[in-house]
Amino acid sequence: MLISVIMPTLNEEARIERALKSIREQSVDQTQVEIIVIDGGSIDNTQKIALKYGAIIFDNNKIVPEEAKKIGISNSKGRYVVFMDADEEFTHEKQLSKRLELFQINESVKLIIPNILKTPEGYPKITEYINSYKDPFTAFVYRLNGESVVNRLQKYKYSFIYAEDQKIMFLLKDKNITIIADAGTTMFDLEYIKNQSIDIFYQPDFTSIISEEILKQTKCFGVIEDDVINHFTSTQLKIYLKKLKWRVINNLYPNNYISGYTARTRVNKALKVKKYLFLGYCLLPPLVLLDSIRIAIRERNLVFLLHFIFTYFIVYQTFKYSILKLFKVKVINKAYGR
Repeated sequence: MLISVIMPTLNEEARIERALKSIREQSVDQTQVEIIVIDGGSIDNTQKIALKYGAIIFDNNKIVPEEAKKIGISNSKGRYVVFMDADEEFTHEKQLSKRLELFQINESVKLIIPNILKTPEGYPKITEYINSYKDPFTAFVYRLNGESVVNRLQKYKYSFIYAEDQKIMFLLKDKNITIIADAGTTMFDLEYIKNQSIDIFYQPDFTSIISEEILKQTKCFGVIEDDVINHFTSTQLKIYLKKLKWRVINNLYPNNYISGYTARTRVNKALKVKKYLFLGYCLLPPLVLLDSIRIAIRERNLVFLLHFIFTYFIVYQTFKYSILKLFKVKVINKAYGR
């Protein structure tokens, strides 16, 4: 088996078929592609649709995506693994074949991320903010600016090697870059990880730090200019605020199964420093307001003015739950966005 696509799910019947169809339409030999769906207890037709596309289904009693990815990797047979969510879609049939070519052209590349997550037509304006910036904290820490990965890193003058057909390998030997690479159809060489760092698989949060471990060891990653992913996330403002609150609690009260940013700070110390720099940024409301206006003008979307509100919502929640933590008040994080 060449490629294992790992997809966490929970009641995704409205979106999963697009994702699965886009996998099966890839030009690579489909007998070499397995789809592993790890389901958190869906009560709709998610599993039925997955079976229609030949997916292998496993149960995820702990529900959270990090645990789903652990189950998926433990049962995968492919040399290369793709972390893909049910609300994502490949936009052309050669995306996986081009990635395989990039792995072969530059043997140093063990990690490939998509160039950009695109908001499909007709989706709420807030979706554009989520796809471009995720949230104010993430945007600050990972230096997201609404641009594609290629444009962003070239703007920051990272060294790179340009291969044929828009394939690029970014070199990180003298830079300490942080990228988000635990979903979005991120693809990595699982065989390399097993050979180089087997101990990582015994860590409870290893799915959150695989990308950081690869960057630490190889000092590079790959990206392809036309590797665009449709992201069909759609949310209301109320739900998005609940997600921001969930992320704050997640970072303040990390546990073995919900890790993300906190886990990555163990591998990449610069991330921890940036957390405190973000707090300094928040102490300058005029700067945050100017940032909100600037990105709203650049994106031609007034919804981006909410960047200011989102920033101080995070500050409020951080202050609130930090006080609760100081007084040893137990907080149980609810399901994402609930």
